[in-house]
Amino acid sequence: MLLIDYREGGGKGIRKESEEMKQAIRRRGVEAEIASLEYGDYQFEGNGPYGKTLVGFERKKVKDLLSCMTDNRFAGHQLPGLNREYDYWWLLLEGIYQENPETGLLQEPAGDSGSSGGMHWRDIKVGNTFYYFRQLDNFLSSLDVQYGVRVKYSRSMRHTVSIIVDAYNYWQKEWSDHRTGKVIYTPRA
Repeated sequence: MLLIDYREGGGKGIRKESEEMKQAIRRRGVEAEIASLEYGDYQFEGNGPYGKTLVGFERKKVKDLLSCMTDNRFAGHQLPGLNREYDYWWLLLEGIYQENPETGLLQEPAGDSGSSGGMHWRDIKVGNTFYYFRQLDNFLSSLDVQYGVRVKYSRSMRHTVSIIVDAYNYWQKEWSDHRTGKVIYTPRA
């Protein structure tokens, strides 16, 4: 059973996004329910190297993670809780972004530019603040290097569903049945 936090998507009460995620995950053949999770947006029990293990995902859209950088909500509150709650967990960063090549500001897609065939981009603004690409990149590097946070990247909600369902299926397999990394490579003579 995969549990989805009722606040998934932000705000209070059962959110439309929680229900949409539940239905999308169920369509992929995984039993899912909405619940109240203290930390993380998704959790499930799986088979780890020492038996049953608890696995979690904290999903952040790009603008939400930028807000967390400013108010310290992630590093100061969520990160310690995720480390206590789960044996294995990932930060799942959802969204497409790039660096503005002229200003260094962080950008997001603003839609199709029509007949030119390319994507139109706009600088990301959260509240009254614009962010530089390097700010997000350095924050993610700090989470990785200083705190050992595993990060997965998703382009969209559909992609997020695929990542979560694939992780769920991976962890349902008996640990001893995982073969990747167990084969010793011997070059041909």
